Amino acid sequence: MRIKFGFLVLAVFSAALLLAGCRGPHGPGPGTVVFITPNNDGGARVEVSRGGGREFTATLAAGVVDWSVGGNFSAGTVITPSAGNPNVATLNVAALEIAQTLTITAAARHDAAVFAAVVVTLTDAAAPPPPPPTVTNVTVDGPNIVAHGSANNVFTATVTGTNNPPQTVTWSVIGSVAAGTAIGAGTGVLTVASGETATSLIVRAASTVNPSVTGERTVLVQDVAPLPPPTNQVLDAYGVANWNWNHPSLGGYLGGFQLRLYGAATETGPFMPVGLPISVGAAERSRNLAQTIRTAGVGTYRFTVSAVSNNQNRHPHSGPSAHSNTQNITRRDPVVHVWWYAGDSGLARWVNPDGPGSNDERDYRIRLFRNGVFVKETVVARHDTANIAYETRSEFNFALAGLTANSGALYSFSVVALRRDDAPPLEADSEPSGESDGRNINVMGIARVWTIAEGGTGANLRYVAGGAGNGRIAWSADGENWTLANTGEGPEAVFDNNAVRAIAHSPGHGSPGLGRFVAVGHGGNAAFSDNGGATWTRTTSNFGTAHIFSLAYGGGVFVAGGAGGNVRHSNNGTAWNSISGWADSTILDGGDISAMMFSANTGFVAFATNLGNWGVSGQHAHSATGVSDWTWIENQIESANRDVLGGVVGTAGTFVVTLANEGHIPRFTGLPPEWTWSDHQVGYANILSVGYGHGRFIAVGRNGQASVSADNGANWTPLPNPFEGYITAARGMPGGRVILAGPGLIAVMSAP
Repeated sequence: MRIKFGFLVLAVFSAALLLAGCRGPHGPGPGTVVFITPNNDGGARVEVSRGGGREFTATLAAGVVDWSVGGNFSAGTVITPSAGNPNVATLNVAALEIAQTLTITAAARHDAAVFAAVVVTLTDAAAPPPPPPTVTNVTVDGPNIVAHGSANNVFTATVTGTNNPPQTVTWSVIGSVAAGTAIGAGTGVLTVASGETATSLIVRAASTVNPSVTGERTVLVQDVAPLPPPTNQVLDAYGVANWNWNHPSLGGYLGGFQLRLYGAATETGPFMPVGLPISVGAAERSRNLAQTIRTAGVGTYRFTVSAVSNNQNRHPHSGPSAHSNTQNITRRDPVVHVWWYAGDSGLARWVNPDGPGSNDERDYRIRLFRNGVFVKETVVARHDTANIAYETRSEFNFALAGLTANSGALYSFSVVALRRDDAPPLEADSEPSGESDGRNINVMGIARVWTIAEGGTGANLRYVAGGAGNGRIAWSADGENWTLANTGEGPEAVFDNNAVRAIAHSPGHGSPGLGRFVAVGHGGNAAFSDNGGATWTRTTSNFGTAHIFSLAYGGGVFVAGGAGGNVRHSNNGTAWNSISGWADSTILDGGDISAMMFSANTGFVAFATNLGNWGVSGQHAHSATGVSDWTWIENQIESANRDVLGGVVGTAGTFVVTLANEGHIPRFTGLPPEWTWSDHQVGYANILSVGYGHGRFIAVGRNGQASVSADNGANWTPLPNPFEGYITAARGMPGGRVILAGPGLIAVMSAP
């Protein structure tokens, strides 16, 4: 029992020494314990604000301490001992210090192992209060003459200064004799007693913020009638102020009118003067305030009007009329749907905010951005926009091709609906719309993309696209940012300005890592690229001038199909040969080979279109090598349309083809010639093309429609429309994304 008690005492003693920061019983010397005030005893939180400071005191039996601060990131955060007492120090925290906590340490100078520490939590300094308003001047406005016994003499005050001083004043009248002469301290309405003997009065307004700043107006007390105020004041929906003043017997004393516009953020006020009083001629009974209101901005407005005398000794100015009705000015409805129309690479289109069936009666300001940087803005008059779809949409052609030589730039635009100055209601410009889909759309300079190929891996991954439009080809390392390839110009153009219809890739030819891309197209043109699609070299395809529509690579062989059922093959993509065993290399007599596909399970398969027999679809030929032994297969698809537009092959030898003007996808499985086909709906008609990549089939068509299948074409899920108009090519990408291509446009999006 005694042994246990001794052990407990020793443990408690050791813990106390550790908390105090001393060396323990083997560190003799004066001041074996150091304490800091304030500290974290009992879990207390010690706080110092950034940009602030705090004093700390170290206590020990004898001697002095050395102070240090730890955990800071800013050199401006320091702790400084007091000159008179080194055991007292002040922590100063830099205003930009990013640390969350600091550790303040006080160590005995005679023995650094004897120390104490406190954790300081940093807080953000409180924001300084806004500067108080100051008042520099008070101006008093009102009649120059008041009559005995009058009770409706209205005076107004305008307070000016800095920091938006309140317009509130305290009213007083000076020089009155009769007890009944008084002015409402908060209203500015002066009542003159019928027995008032003073011939003049001083009306004073003192700012409630700074009562020492006052404004005064001297008025005469005379038994003369002021001009009657105007009546029937109306502010109409166009922003025009209207009023009546019909007093023929006093017309000779009318010098004009003075309008005062008042505005408020809400309909309930408070209403404050807007601008300066407006002088109007005596013959006028209206004044257009629309521009003043629009300049003032969104809010609620009303006005008063006073009759101005040309002889105040006979008839002074009238007081202001009662306030008119109110009119609200709101922002135009914003444009909420903006997009690039795929029919033209520079055609901006938006939905009119006025709604379906409305006649677009507004002007627009369109701002164009290139790679997120503002390029220019254009104001499009409502009569200059092309109203389409029952005038519920508008469009404007930016002609992007003329803006820059770099066709790989990403463009976007926003639209502001401008206010109308010639029609009610009063309104301000709308807020800008959100930016269009330009950040996901690449203006490629290709009139219509027909094919997208993928090749290379890792840093050498490349996507290459071609299509109609002067034989242009574009390449990309990420599918989003595209650069036009060098395909030559004029007589040097590798495609003679003909369309590029198909591109295939071989990893075993060309440059290591990049491989070789081969492209074929109209006019029997063919070319290859060994640098990822950046530059191209023309080859002889042996098709003559006949169009080439399809191309596939597999088993070390490129095989191309074209008009009239003709097929050529190449071992390297540069030299092309006829098909062995076929005198004229025509494997599908009379039909154009619109789809050439390769699978390791089946070899090469060629589908034909334009076979000449209505209601006959799906006729194709098969070859294990593509070089010879092509076999005609009479496996017909039950369809009213014979035209096969194209096809791709997925995993496990699943072939998918597209039929013109039909909304279903024929899918072939098994091994030819005994394979079978099945019909699968994609949810819309007019499928134009089908693509594949990384486990996904993608079917695309008109009206921006696209569907994706991740189960070898068995089930299809619609994708959001990336842009309006035709989508003519597609390809799957790593990470569950897909590329969709239309006329001059490329969109990349996630797919299920």
